[in-house]
Amino acid sequence: MEGKMRRDTLVSVIIPTYNRAHLVTDALDSVYEQTYCLIECIVVDDGSTDDTVEVVKVWKRAHSGDDFCARLLRQENHGAPVARNHGMEAARGDFLLFLDSDDVLPRNAINTLRQTIIKEGVDAAYGDVLRVRKNGQNERQRQRPSSSSDVVNMQKGAPTTSSAMIRQDAIQGRGWREELSCAQEFAFFLDLSLRGVRFAYEPTVVLKKHEDPDQDSISGQDDVDYPLTISQILIDVESEIRSLSAPENMQYDRGLVHFAGILHRKGHRDKAKDLFRRAHRRRALKSALQNWCSSVFLPALLTPRWSAKVYNLFEKYTCRT
Repeated sequence: MEGKMRRDTLVSVIIPTYNRAHLVTDALDSVYEQTYCLIECIVVDDGSTDDTVEVVKVWKRAHSGDDFCARLLRQENHGAPVARNHGMEAARGDFLLFLDSDDVLPRNAINTLRQTIIKEGVDAAYGDVLRVRKNGQNERQRQRPSSSSDVVNMQKGAPTTSSAMIRQDAIQGRGWREELSCAQEFAFFLDLSLRGVRFAYEPTVVLKKHEDPDQDSISGQDDVDYPLTISQILIDVESEIRSLSAPENMQYDRGLVHFAGILHRKGHRDKAKDLFRRAHRRRALKSALQNWCSSVFLPALLTPRWSAKVYNLFEKYTCRT
């Protein structure tokens, strides 16, 4: 019975969109063409002013005779986090994947992530990203974690939103922070890791992400707003981080010092001083050295499997307060 239930698990793909009439059907096609078939696709239009809604309706009519569930939800323009939460409330799937409307999934992406979650016995899984550039110089972004601690990994850099699948019951009570205009995935995945959500990494490309600097975005990112937002997120979770062990605290202190430096250079000296006062500078230095070891020195000498093992031993015996 358990094996049958696992084979027949419904996956909800939630696509928030804003003014993506010329791209959203590519995202929809990539979901429709998945090798795994038990999928519902929920498009949440965030008050588009172009033809996005009509384009989605036409796509739905063209696929109305197929055994494929696609729904269109509409809301006023409130931003990506609100749209994702809206779609999540309507989702019926056991697993959720939040797909940006200008991204596409390789044909086996959903099955790969779902199988990884089941095989590893975790709550979420993510993989690598192929960044597709207009000049044709595509690049694979490897999101391999360097620590055995999910909280450490999410502080270093959350996986790209569309590259992760999550059990719906692992998210309950902790959705996307709707007040954020940027750094949304950083806050979302860090919040989940602090709740004990367990992640697994699959070294396979599970997302093709188009990069177009001239395209309107549902969630903007400014070169000043981003470090300010990250800094506030770090302050928000300070008490939770401080209750954890040395590796999590070391990475936290390193993050505080890093963003204090950025904000100081951008003229936000009071905010930078506040971050710097919160940091344990000795731990931050240790963390920086450890990160250099894991991301530069060890991979240059060893295979990924053995560099990860050596890193974990280094973390165990040297990362103590």
